[in-house]
Amino acid sequence: MNTTAVPNIDGETVNALADVRQQIKGLNDQLSALNERKQQLERSLIQGMEAIGLKRLATDNATISVATEMMPQVTDWEAFGPYVIENEALHLLHRRVSAAACRELTAEGEAIPGVEMHELTKLNFRTNN
Repeated sequence: MNTTAVPNIDGETVNALADVRQQIKGLNDQLSALNERKQQLERSLIQGMEAIGLKRLATDNATISVATEMMPQVTDWEAFGPYVIENEALHLLHRRVSAAACRELTAEGEAIPGVEMHELTKLNFRTNN
């Protein structure tokens, strides 16, 4: 006899999920607006500080400073890829594989050394309006 409790899978639970997802969307929209406002304020402060040659500014609430750093942007992947391979420079890359590419290769029967595929069960959700 199976004594495992069966979870609640009725319409009320689906509607509760829809409600929570809508609340999360609303909060994410608020977060996006706040991040946009933050970026505007940062740009304004940087421009103003650079215009008068100020590197640091402090108030009773916070201290800000302008810093510049070099950031990479690959402009030629056909040149960059061979460089990484020839120089064994994998440290230049983030350690993340493409799930879609791995699924495609394993579906074709190819084993990828050092990669183990595992199942991830997730719930797909779509609103009906």
